[in-house]
Amino acid sequence: MFQNIQNNIIIRNTQKIVSDNSSTELETHETIKANNTNDDKLVEIKTSDETQDTKSRIRNEYADEQNEYFKYQTELDTLKKDYEEIKKQIKEYNENKKKVTELQKVLSDINFEIKIAKENIKTSLTTLKNLNIQILNSAHIDTTASLNSAKNNTKQHYDNEPIPQKLASKLDKTLGEGFSNKCKKVAAQLNCNANDLIAMMYSESSLNPSKRSENGAVGLIQFMPSTLQEYGYSASKVGAMSAKKQLDVIADILMKSKLLGGYSKNDELDAGSLYAICFLPAVSSDNVLCSKNGKLKWAYKSNAALDLNSDGKITKEDLENRLNNKYNEMMDSFDIKCQEVIHTFDDENKK
Repeated sequence: MFQNIQNNIIIRNTQKIVSDNSSTELETHETIKANNTNDDKLVEIKTSDETQDTKSRIRNEYADEQNEYFKYQTELDTLKKDYEEIKKQIKEYNENKKKVTELQKVLSDINFEIKIAKENIKTSLTTLKNLNIQILNSAHIDTTASLNSAKNNTKQHYDNEPIPQKLASKLDKTLGEGFSNKCKKVAAQLNCNANDLIAMMYSESSLNPSKRSENGAVGLIQFMPSTLQEYGYSASKVGAMSAKKQLDVIADILMKSKLLGGYSKNDELDAGSLYAICFLPAVSSDNVLCSKNGKLKWAYKSNAALDLNSDGKITKEDLENRLNNKYNEMMDSFDIKCQEVIHTFDDENKK
């Protein structure tokens, strides 16, 4: 019986050990299971963090891409506007190009007409030049011979109006001995009043033989260089001449201008006509030489001061009155008291 009790005790202890071992194994298994679960949770947490980083990175990249998109969209809108503007400019260019083509055709036609007009003018000038040469050649003017002839002529049209002695003395003292006598000879050649000739030189240059204007006119009469060249003289040489020497040039040019104006060599020249052959020789035989809105208006515009009565015309009567005024002004400047020289204007020239 004791043996049975002992065996039962051994059996119970064995069962307890087995039971304890089983509990231990179960606890171990649970621990391992718990550890595995924790590892899984750690993996899950790690995976979750990586996912969040990825999402954040993707969001940032998306935002950057979106910004780039808006940037390109803005540039595209600008390019579209530029494109439309360029299209508009091209359209305008094509329209203008068409107009330019039309204008070029008009211009070409005008240039052709101008070319024809120039040829016609050239022909007319050549004809006029030839006629002028014929007139001058037909006159066969010899200035020296004319002066010598005038010296022997005992009766002159203006012998009743000689140069006042005091004026002659002043002229000879200022411009060289014999100047006043040379003026008388030139006046005799032109068949005009010597006082008118002197007054015209005073009007033009204040009797300064070396005077040169801004437009190049030189000498006592202020001849233009082109005029001097036409008659075979040099402006520089004439400007360097003495007053007496210039009178030879004046006599030559004024006589040729007289013939060019339609006068004959021996025709008498009153003050207005004398000034006219110097001013506008081609129309010097007309009473109205130029006008503000009509005849030779370019000449009137440049010499409007000669229109003394401001009637829009420059006439030979205006020129005659100017010479009378200038004569008296000259006498006052020389402090010479004398009776005013009054010329009677030819009534027939007024018609």
